[in-house]
Amino acid sequence: MAGEQTSKTYNMCFPRGAVSDPLIYNVGQMFKVITIIRAATIKDKDCMMALELRGIEEEVEKAVRYFGEHNVVIEPLETD
Repeated sequence: MAGEQTSKTYNMCFPRGAVSDPLIYNVGQMFKVITIIRAATIKDKDCMMALELRGIEEEVEKAVRYFGEHNVVIEPLETD
């Protein structure tokens, strides 16, 4: 049985120097998720972003782990 589809938005803070790495592209290629940038701020070599991930729950979790493995601070965006 296929997993549940989900859509979650995360606040992300990329480490200095990772701005030029294709991490979001990689996630879209490696995992069955759709990535939607909701907001982003890039200053010098620092980047903060709100990123929505859509897909099967397990694939979204894999994508979140991938970001963490690349030293991206990623936290769920709190919604009411």
